[in-house]
Amino acid sequence: MEVRKNNVQTPGWHDGTTRTYRLRSGERLEVNVRPEGWVSNAFLFRPQVPLGKTLTLPERRRAAEFLTMVTGRRFTVQAVANCVTAGLSAQKRNPDVYGPDQPLSQWTTPAGLPYKARCGVAGAGPLGVWAGWMQQ
Repeated sequence: MEVRKNNVQTPGWHDGTTRTYRLRSGERLEVNVRPEGWVSNAFLFRPQVPLGKTLTLPERRRAAEFLTMVTGRRFTVQAVANCVTAGLSAQKRNPDVYGPDQPLSQWTTPAGLPYKARCGVAGAGPLGVWAGWMQQ
């Protein structure tokens, strides 16, 4: 769909590009690609979701498979569901919240880079999951 240069607002490294793809399922895949060709962040978003809605079981499965594939770590359907539920609970207290405070997972790569996997809920932004470097 689109390739754009990263800037200082892009999480992680600011050089490289963000590439956006529309999947057959209607979901949007975004990847931040470094000049060397490796991915620093990857996002899978469900489009146009009303406030308070959640992921369906097939969407939770795709989200868990996506995170497993892009990180090499194992993510379960239940972990994704728990993350989205926690995000929706947090959003009830504060409508501006975009997901739970705690990430799905966080780790340090062998090169010492801090990575996190997160989920987001609809309202303040798209509903989905992502993983990458320097995620807040």
